[in-house]
Amino acid sequence: MTESGEESLYKRMTGFNDQGDALKLMQDLSSRLDPESVIGRMAFEVLEAGIVDEDAIQRLPGVHECFLEGAYRPTEEKSCAATFIIDVERQTSKANHLLLEGKVQDVVESLIDQPIAKHLLWPDALELLGKAKIKKDLFGLNISVSFEVLLAIIAARDVHLSRKHSLMISVFESVLPCRKLEGKRPTILLFEAFKEMLAASSISDLMDKTLYPETFFKRWSSGKQLPSYSKFEALISNHLEGKDKELMLWRYFVVKMLNFIGYASQEICKSIQVSLTEEQKAALRPFPDWPFGHGTITDWLSARYPYWLNYHQQVINQGG
Repeated sequence: MTESGEESLYKRMTGFNDQGDALKLMQDLSSRLDPESVIGRMAFEVLEAGIVDEDAIQRLPGVHECFLEGAYRPTEEKSCAATFIIDVERQTSKANHLLLEGKVQDVVESLIDQPIAKHLLWPDALELLGKAKIKKDLFGLNISVSFEVLLAIIAARDVHLSRKHSLMISVFESVLPCRKLEGKRPTILLFEAFKEMLAASSISDLMDKTLYPETFFKRWSSGKQLPSYSKFEALISNHLEGKDKELMLWRYFVVKMLNFIGYASQEICKSIQVSLTEEQKAALRPFPDWPFGHGTITDWLSARYPYWLNYHQQVINQGG
């Protein structure tokens, strides 16, 4: 902002004192927005209503929507992943505000009316919401639903890439530890996908084709270490191009997300088993179960990933 001559505006953004300052700041910021953009129109609506209009403030775009509006050109069609993220953020905005205000018991009523709720909440989750009295009672449920949202975003990107490249199969199922691939972690599955892409029969064959050392492939193939992005990108850039390179990079990002989900769940379940009090364990429900009552990550992915693929296909077919 300094380079664009807006240093004073930045200082005001980090140091306003009251509603009057905030309203004046919003007026000055809105004058710099494209009035035809989504964010510009919403900011104008709030200013018209006045800063005290809570409903208007809640209709302002959230952090993710602001980012995605900036990431896409005005004439560029958003991917179904971006559209889904915006929909979820909009539909849960009021519930998030209520949660921040400590009005936990109003959160259920707010969420249950939203169309997305039936896709993200299951009977046990609704029961936990109904019993919650304070924000920390929903700690575990918040994480569990976040896992479900991440899976839905992965499926949305899958559908987008399949349509973009006219593919009749899922792009990411080969790196998901579903029932047919039980016992293999995403890192191992990515290695196998790469080996297949290069038509290599063994690690020795990969070494001959890529000139990478044996230790690199052994650590990767055993699931002990996922290559860093810089090493992975350099490796596939030397051997893949176009569609094949793009899809392999996206598989890498999906594996990173799945590894994060697995690690976070493992740490939570470890805490439950070791030293937490009964009250603390209750706050982590539905753990150790996975979303929708599934007992393992394999069962969860096998059941819910096809569900989300079908969901996004239907949204697209309906013109969503």
